[in-house]
Amino acid sequence: MKLQLYWPGDEREKVSDNFTAGEFFPKRHKYGPVFIDAILIDELQRLRKIIKKSIKITSGYRPAKYNKRIGGSSKSKHMLGMGADIWANMPMADLASAAYKAGFRRIGISKGFIHVDVFTGEAYWEYYKRYGRKKMRMIEKPKRWKV
Repeated sequence: MKLQLYWPGDEREKVSDNFTAGEFFPKRHKYGPVFIDAILIDELQRLRKIIKKSIKITSGYRPAKYNKRIGGSSKSKHMLGMGADIWANMPMADLASAAYKAGFRRIGISKGFIHVDVFTGEAYWEYYKRYGRKKMRMIEKPKRWKV
């Protein structure tokens, strides 16, 4: 894990060919450092080249207090700078398949975004709502996901 450190004012700094540091900054969080894992940046850039479409980072780094306030998991990889929720103008199942091809092995699928992270191991899950509450359940890696 090699973390890059960014401060407010660094938002326009390019972290790769297609991403800036500001895309990883939490919404409504304009103070304190932001950490981004270099491997996360590399794999997101690889994904961008595979799909040949822009990727919107809907949630990047999250400080612990912010993560708790928005209802994030207490084990969220966003707090380590190792996770991101992303969207591209394509079906989320196809984006998840491309993320697998790009090297991600921890992928969560929702109707409106996918979560990717570079923590150790493999895990695949889906988000759903039950009684109006956000939940997640583990799933098998879809057979159509190939490198």
